[in-house]
Amino acid sequence: MKNDIFEYTGIFFEQKYFHDKISVLKGSHLFRLIEHPHITFSYMPEEIDENLFGEQVMVRITGYGNDGKNEGVKVELVSASKEIAAIFKKIEVPHITVSVSEDGRPVDTRGLEFEPVEPIELTGIYGGYDEQTARVISDLYYIG
Repeated sequence: MKNDIFEYTGIFFEQKYFHDKISVLKGSHLFRLIEHPHITFSYMPEEIDENLFGEQVMVRITGYGNDGKNEGVKVELVSASKEIAAIFKKIEVPHITVSVSEDGRPVDTRGLEFEPVEPIELTGIYGGYDEQTARVISDLYYIG
């Protein structure tokens, strides 16, 4: 379906759940925490498949990085539908931005040097971010 609503699509994680899970990592957050932790699949997508919205996806955190401008975690796919797995494979550096400095940009998190960490599994939901309402939509419902 043609997209005229979503700024980006991806796997989204409820903020408190995400921060509880990564609290074991020995890092320090930067100026701004990312309000809707996610793995971006597509930024400004022309077409989206809303039939995938609401699907649960499990990922595993395998690395942590913080260069003073960006803080993030590197992830790998554990389980997802074959459609979502195919999209995930196209991501050059699958990651979740945790926080950024005043002049940091979330898009730059992919360039961090991620140090290996004890694996942490997370379950998220595939959906889209609606820029107009600043809401994450999954299965056509607000999730966080």
